[in-house]
Amino acid sequence: MLKRLGHSGFEGGSSRLALLPAWYRVLAVLIGGAVEEILYRGFAIERLNLLTGSYWIAAFGASLAFGVAHAPLWGWAPALLT
Repeated sequence: MLKRLGHSGFEGGSSRLALLPAWYRVLAVLIGGAVEEILYRGFAIERLNLLTGSYWIAAFGASLAFGVAHAPLWGWAPALLT
């Protein structure tokens, strides 16, 4: 879909990750995935729900923060669409 819209895909980020040592990539997947789930899905949504009173707004805010955090590596289009 990204290519049809004229945006680059995940190739740029993937090629940069491929340059890292294998042990680093394994740790990044194991630790990064768990930490992201806790921070973006657990803490952020619950905290934003307390502040806004809406799980919908909280989920949107946490998803937006997740996309913005991934934009430097993957680019804006892939990060926001994912």
